[in-house]
Amino acid sequence: MPSTTFVIQRDRLYRYYEVISLIGGLYFIGWLLLKIGFAKAYRSWVDSFVYRLDHDCLAISSCYELWGFVLFRQEKRIPLEKITDLRLMQGPVLSKMGLWCLYVQTASSGSQGPEAILHALDNPREARDQIMQAVTERGRSLRC
Repeated sequence: MPSTTFVIQRDRLYRYYEVISLIGGLYFIGWLLLKIGFAKAYRSWVDSFVYRLDHDCLAISSCYELWGFVLFRQEKRIPLEKITDLRLMQGPVLSKMGLWCLYVQTASSGSQGPEAILHALDNPREARDQIMQAVTERGRSLRC
């Protein structure tokens, strides 16, 4: 199976993080910091998101930089045979912005939460179905 890179709705995700940071508690200070520098940091972080489905794994990467310094970098490869559940989630803010999150659950992630969250996929149901099909082709069936 050829590698598939999923499309992310970056503009909507930028707005989502802006709204969440403003709702998050310190409205005025959050707004000021957001407008001064964190908007650029959010954009840099969102621009670095890559979700790729390879023949044997789901690869996820991102890098959070602030003023030229790398604060954290994440690269995760989830083997397809470890994926046990895929859930599409949408809260009130995500719903208002037309966004979905795809939660990837593995047996090892258990009650700690999902192994990975794929934010703002362009076609979330299609992405979920492609991952489900790839997992099934690898010989494992998912809960639907």
